[in-house]
Amino acid sequence: MKRLILFGALCLPAFLAGCIHNDLPYPVVTINIEAIEAEGLDGAAQINAAQQTVILPLLETTDIRNVHITSVTLTEGGQSSVAFPGTFDLRTPLYTTLSLYQEYGWSIAATQTIERYFRVKKQVGAAEIELDRETGETQVVNFVAAVDCGTPINPNLARVQAEGGILQGIGMALTENITYDRRGMPAENSLMQYKIPTRQDIGRISVEFEASYEETGPYGAKSIGEVVINTPLPAIADAVYNAIGKRFCELPITPEQIAMAAK
Repeated sequence: MKRLILFGALCLPAFLAGCIHNDLPYPVVTINIEAIEAEGLDGAAQINAAQQTVILPLLETTDIRNVHITSVTLTEGGQSSVAFPGTFDLRTPLYTTLSLYQEYGWSIAATQTIERYFRVKKQVGAAEIELDRETGETQVVNFVAAVDCGTPINPNLARVQAEGGILQGIGMALTENITYDRRGMPAENSLMQYKIPTRQDIGRISVEFEASYEETGPYGAKSIGEVVINTPLPAIADAVYNAIGKRFCELPITPEQIAMAAK
C-alpha cells in the first residue's frame, strides 16, 4: 500500500506538468521596410507602410532587368524571406515576407520614365468633336488628314492603312488607358476594360495624300503604318481646348477630366 501511494505521489507532479501550456501570447510587432537603397535610382524610394509597398524610381539608363538593391533596413528584429543585398529583375514586382512574431507581405516594384522627342514632318490633321460639358463624353464626328507617305504604290490600300492608324490615335487620345493595382498588375487585362474604339465609335475619317518621292524607299514610297497615329493626339487636344478652354498634356483625356475642367 505504501508503494502504491508513493508511486501515485510521484506521478501527480508529472501529470500536472504535462497539463501546463504556455498561454502567454506573442507580442504584436509590425515589421516594416524602413529604408532601401539601390543603384541607378532617380530620386528616393517611395515606401508606403500602410499598403506594404516600395516603389523604386529608376533612371532611364538603369537596366530594369538587373536592379542591384544594395541595402534594406527593416524594423529592429525583423527578417526577410528574400536575401538582401542582391540583383533582381523588377519588370514584375518582387515579393518578400517580413517576420518576427507575425508575417507581413511586402512588394518592391520599379517605375521608369523614358522620354523620347521626335518631330513629324508633312502630317496634318484636324478633328471635329461633339463634347458634353456635363458628362465629359467626347466623340470625334469628323477627322481630316493629309499624309505624306512618299509615292503611294497602292493608294486604296494606303488610305485604309492610314484610316486604321488614325483610329488608333483617336483611341490613344480619348479611351485607351492602363492602370496598375498594388501588385503592379494591369487592371485593364481584357478588351472589356481596355477600350479600343471601333469604326462604329467614330464618325467620318477623310485621308488625302500629298505625294513626294522618297529616294531611300522602294519606288519612292516611305512608311505609313505608324506615322498617321501622331496627328489625332494634338488635333483632339486642341478641339477639347476650343470647347472648354482647358489644355490637357497627358493622355488619355478622360470624360472625368473634361467634366471637372468644364465646371
